[in-house]
Amino acid sequence: MTTPPFGSLAPKIMTAEQERTWAMLGHFSIILTWFLGPLLFWLAGKNRSPFANDQGKEALSFAIQITIGYTVSVALLFLVFFSPWFALAGVGGLMLFGVSGVLLPLRAGIAAYHGEVYRYPLTAGFFH
Repeated sequence: MTTPPFGSLAPKIMTAEQERTWAMLGHFSIILTWFLGPLLFWLAGKNRSPFANDQGKEALSFAIQITIGYTVSVALLFLVFFSPWFALAGVGGLMLFGVSGVLLPLRAGIAAYHGEVYRYPLTAGFFH
């Protein structure tokens, strides 16, 4: 029996430390890349670890919701011509999503590194 020239095409299973690190980086990537980083981490790790799959979906779901929140907040800023309250709501939304888009992924990444299943508060699980 001979081995294939390029190794097995089956995905390599992660160790416990690798899956925790992978999940942590998936959460941290929200801060710099919005939804692109979590998408890539989830796609690359979903078949290699159930924990990385679960936390990758959680990070991606949160990142999509943050992106939607930013979009709605910016749209409200353009409605300032109708009422200044729209602009105020837009600025408030940008501040809220800006702070939560940094602090919550940090908390989630630290929890994931400790092996805890983290769920973002007030989020709809798009992929669960």
